[in-house]
Amino acid sequence: MLETAPDQVDLEKLVHSELRRLLVERDRPPGVIEASSRLGLDLGFESLDLALLVARLEVATGLDPFAEDVAITSIRTVGDVVSAYRHMGGRPADGGDGGGYEDEDLLEVQRRTRSRGIQASADGSG
Repeated sequence: MLETAPDQVDLEKLVHSELRRLLVERDRPPGVIEASSRLGLDLGFESLDLALLVARLEVATGLDPFAEDVAITSIRTVGDVVSAYRHMGGRPADGGDGGGYEDEDLLEVQRRTRSRGIQASADGSG
């Protein structure tokens, strides 16, 4: 587990690294992974792959954004994953905008969560 909360650059690198690792383990070519890459359609992820990714990220970071804030079923893209972890404790390394992942990304994930009838809030209260 990381000693301190990962910064945005670390989070993005960690997510991309774990995605590549899972793809290689599944004999799928990693190719280009971008924030807009869809986990299912572009990377061929299935629910088990996403569960493994989340488990590995939780071990590495000590963070679990899916416990309360975000429904895992609302995660669609690589950017959604990074945004969920950023919201839980990652911070931009330069104090800037977080490398292109905005709070709007998390709000969109939470909107999808609510549309499925699962309660989530931006402040983690419910």
